[in-house]
Parts: sequence; C-alpha cells; structure tokens
Amino acid sequence: MKNIRGRMYGWRLMLGLSVMAAFAGNEIIGMGRAISDRANDAYIQDVVLKKEYRGQGFGSRLVEAIVHRLEADGLKWIGLIAEKNSRNFYVPLGFGNMKKAVPMVKMIV
Repeated sequence: MKNIRGRMYGWRLMLGLSVMAAFAGNEIIGMGRAISDRANDAYIQDVVLKKEYRGQGFGSRLVEAIVHRLEADGLKWIGLIAEKNSRNFYVPLGFGNMKKAVPMVKMIV
C-alpha cells in the first residue's frame, strides 16, 4: 500500500491534480477535484454528490477537504465557477465574487 500511495502522490504533484471522495460506509457518494499550477493558484473543477446525500454536510466537508489539501500545498488562492443557485453553498465556505476580475469563457464547438 505504501508504494501505491507514493505513486499516487507523485502523479498528483506532476499533474497538479487533487481529487477527494466522500464515503457513506463503503459507498462513494460524492467527489471533488481541483487542478493547480502547483505554484500559486488552483481551480475547483467539480463537486458532485448523490442527490439523497445533499443537505447533510457531506458536500461542505468535501470542499473543506479540497481546500485544506490545496492550502497544505502552499497555494495562495482557489477559484471556481459555480451555478448561480449554488452561491448559498459556497459563500459560507469562504468563497466570494472576484472584485478585480471579469469571468469569461470561450465556447469551442
């Protein structure tokens, strides 16, 4: 097991990827992932949770685990793009609007 953990950690460092899973017993009920430049910033890409487990704190703990991991890596800020109706979920976790930035996207069809 130690060798596997070492390899996984090495891949995470090389790829700038952090992945966390939420469990209820032995069942995976959610996951979150963030990508990073490994120097300054990271972006939370996904936070998903099975519907029947929402509203019970699992999602918040998942985001907190991702943030803790990224803070431990020494990153300075974490960004994310969230659906409008998820603002009430992310604000209590410390996220807010970017004051000096404009969110933009280019769709590739």
